[in-house]
Amino acid sequence: MNYQKITVPIAIVNLIALISVTLRLPEQVPIHININNVVDGYGSRWFVPLLGAIPLLLLLSMEIYHRCTKNNSNVQKNKKAENIVLTAIALFFVAVSWVPVVVAKQIINQADLHMELIIGLPMGVLMIILGNFMGVIKQNHYLGVRTKWTLSNEEVWRKTHRKAAYWSVLAGVIMVISALTSYVVHNTIIFFAGLILSVALLAVVPIIYSYVLYKRINNK
Repeated sequence: MNYQKITVPIAIVNLIALISVTLRLPEQVPIHININNVVDGYGSRWFVPLLGAIPLLLLLSMEIYHRCTKNNSNVQKNKKAENIVLTAIALFFVAVSWVPVVVAKQIINQADLHMELIIGLPMGVLMIILGNFMGVIKQNHYLGVRTKWTLSNEEVWRKTHRKAAYWSVLAGVIMVISALTSYVVHNTIIFFAGLILSVALLAVVPIIYSYVLYKRINNK
């Protein structure tokens, strides 16, 4: 199934909606929130539609990439996984593009900000989705844990991605739990601690593992 037939129209409608909403926003909107859930940075309201253009650009780039690599057998092996993973990422950015709008409305209405829920929950779900497809990604230069060790050894690639699949799901679960816990106990430090741990599991641990595994295999 080509998910772009669904997500591209969603991204277009999302961008149009953001432009419409932007016209009714203050000239300055929040663009940064600190660890205490306090806005400490503002920017032009036109930052909002620029953020909304990211998912559309991502999907269009993916389509161009697929057209340019349609005769590449290695790329075609990952087409299903790429469609699902990149579509999930695009939808994540669709959701994130509304964060400045939500925050601006909350400030106007003097409501509490809960960035741990606004950012943490979608990010956690995205990590879980990535984990479900990480283990089936074939060796390529575009998607997955692309280190010189995974790209130079197919066994290292395969084993690293099988492990990374579990780490990514675990990272997502940690992200969701830390976001909910942070919201319940009103302590954003818990959320940021969960965020750091999740990013480490998703990005740092697989790189270290691929290096150690590569050295182990080549020292046999």
